[in-house]
Amino acid sequence: MDYMVNSNAIDQSKFSSWDGTETDWYDVLFEPSPMQQHSISFQNGTNRGSIYASLNYMKNDGIVRGDEDIYKRISGTLNVEYDIKDWLTLSSSNIVTYNNRNQVAENSPYVSAIRPVLSLDPLTPNIYSANNLPSHMQGLVDNGYKLVQDDNGDYFSISDYLAGADDINPNILLYSGSTKSWDHFIQGNTALNLTPIKDLVITSRLGYRLESRNSSAYQSAYYATATRNQDSPSIESTVQSIQYYQLENFLNYTKSIDDHNLVLMAGSSYSSRTSNFVTAGGMGLQFDDELFAYPNYLSTDANSLIHEGDEILNKKLSFYGRLSYDYGNKYMLQASMRADAADLSILPEAKRWGYFPALSLGWTVSNEDWFIQDSKTISSLKLRASWGQNGSTAGLSNFAYSKVIMNDGAYSFDANNPAYISGSVPSSTGNSNLKWETSEQTDFGIDLRLFDNRLTFNTDYYIKKTKDLIVSGTTPTLTIGNTVSPVNAGNVENKGFEFGLGWRDQLGDFKYDISANLATLKNEVTYLDPSIDRIAGFNYNRSTVTAFEKGFPVWYFIGYQVDHIDPATGNPLYVAEDGSLTEAPSSADLTMIGSGIPDITYGLTINLSYKNFDLTVFGQGTQGNEIFSGLTKTDRPQTNRLATYYTNAWTSQNTNAQYARMDYQESYYWQSSAVVFDGSYFKIKQIQLGYNLPDSWLEKIKLSDVRLYTSLDNFFLFTKYPGLDPETSSDSTMGLGVDIGSYPSAKTAVFGLNVTF
Repeated sequence: MDYMVNSNAIDQSKFSSWDGTETDWYDVLFEPSPMQQHSISFQNGTNRGSIYASLNYMKNDGIVRGDEDIYKRISGTLNVEYDIKDWLTLSSSNIVTYNNRNQVAENSPYVSAIRPVLSLDPLTPNIYSANNLPSHMQGLVDNGYKLVQDDNGDYFSISDYLAGADDINPNILLYSGSTKSWDHFIQGNTALNLTPIKDLVITSRLGYRLESRNSSAYQSAYYATATRNQDSPSIESTVQSIQYYQLENFLNYTKSIDDHNLVLMAGSSYSSRTSNFVTAGGMGLQFDDELFAYPNYLSTDANSLIHEGDEILNKKLSFYGRLSYDYGNKYMLQASMRADAADLSILPEAKRWGYFPALSLGWTVSNEDWFIQDSKTISSLKLRASWGQNGSTAGLSNFAYSKVIMNDGAYSFDANNPAYISGSVPSSTGNSNLKWETSEQTDFGIDLRLFDNRLTFNTDYYIKKTKDLIVSGTTPTLTIGNTVSPVNAGNVENKGFEFGLGWRDQLGDFKYDISANLATLKNEVTYLDPSIDRIAGFNYNRSTVTAFEKGFPVWYFIGYQVDHIDPATGNPLYVAEDGSLTEAPSSADLTMIGSGIPDITYGLTINLSYKNFDLTVFGQGTQGNEIFSGLTKTDRPQTNRLATYYTNAWTSQNTNAQYARMDYQESYYWQSSAVVFDGSYFKIKQIQLGYNLPDSWLEKIKLSDVRLYTSLDNFFLFTKYPGLDPETSSDSTMGLGVDIGSYPSAKTAVFGLNVTF
């Protein structure tokens, strides 16, 4: 309250009616919830074939109270392989899946059930009884506004302190609408392997994925604030079907002569993806009840009726070949080449083909005759080097490279005869030079095993260069009045080291295996088309907070750098473009204030076992990444903020403060380094303890194996980030590391049983 009063966000008189309520919105929204997962599998085989079948069921009730974030999945697997003849083998792998999901709104600065946990005031209760409404809510009811009620008829609160705020009681969202999806998938592949002569295998394989996707978003009429309300119920439903097929034909020829081993592979691939979708909906359902949440129940005069539908067809053709050679398991060489042709809906005809070679070399030093045999120290030593390219057209939509003309407006050419003639204008510039985006990676590595293979060590140095990066949504230097088509506008370089270290041993009945990995990463945009100074990325608080620019990491945080807080005034002093300090920065002073890309990622796995007991501990973490906290709305200063802005704010008694005085509300402060936090963390992802029943017990109950286990997942987190979860961020690539209220990782306690017959 002191912060809000001192910051002039809320007048002191507003708190005169406070009754002492202290609401923990985290407890209001979240609760412990059950999750269950069951599977059963069968397998058998003969000398001519084998079969494997499984059935899996999973239900996760989520951590949001109620049933608004339930996820269900049923899947079945069938794998068969059969030798029809000695020279002909049939194999097939298939998975059938059904998903059903209820989703809560998240990752949005406007409509979110997660953000209010951190932004709502704690002075307002979750619920008011119908006969004890505060005056501001009673007035809304008396004036005919529909406020949201729970199953008992009580009203979910509307804060009197946050007038007009976008963040509202999360239960208003959960009880007034729903977002559901249900999908069916059939995917798999079926192959024939033909061996016409010795050492030659010809394979023909058909891969397929059939999808049926359905979604429905229902919103009842409700009122929460002047900006968060809806007069009539609405529905939007989408039905989509996707058919994907890939036909591959390739041959493998294997030949060994003395110490020379050769494998040749050549083949082709053709794939086709067809997507059909229809969307219908609008405002004006005849009945404000989810039972009637279908487009068929829209009134004839429904507002904003939506009718959309389209068919999208993409095809791809590829040819490829690979040569693998090794001599005496000492010297290894592999060379490959592939040529990919994109559909003409993706790339223009002159640029549709992309060619991507690769080469790798290996030397097993420890297999040399001159190497110390039966060494007690070095068990194996191998040196590796590789270079290769692959291509991508991801993100391109149908005919994005083409010039598009659209009807737009009308004009009269004759003053005496004012007849209007429809006109046409170009809506996109077109780009006949658009081509494949190419990633090129070079890698040098060492694999080392020591002390009778008990100690393992590997290290790699890699450089990955993405060339001709496909960029959309650019702003040209000249005003042309239409949309710029995608361009190959940039190059990005990633480089670093990867390390792996492990030790395994056994002391009597006690076995242990400890392994760790660590990777470094330096990311930089090395080229950007000269016509583009900077590409704007994620937008928040009406400002661009990430950018793509030469000399910086991809989608770095862009903002104003706070040098320190003026001890005399409590105002932040920003670093200007020329290095001086200013209280009023301009757009010229925008600079890099952080990046969501970690400098280091690392992991640790510990496996211990003693007789029939086993223990697994797995953890992972990052270092050097930042998080842009998008949890403060500059246009809604009454909303709650992270506690650090209160406890570490400048006051006359705390002049050496980390943050500005409480009544400092300049918008550029919330696009500065003041909202960037250290995103480094270490999380113990799993601690699992298991026990296998003794063989003597299994013999009595006629079972092959029984294992009981319990696990704690995501239970322990070590971080300085004050938000909900440092692992979560915007679901947009451009918003990597931007936290606007994401669904946090749930702590999970698991109890399981595996039985083998």
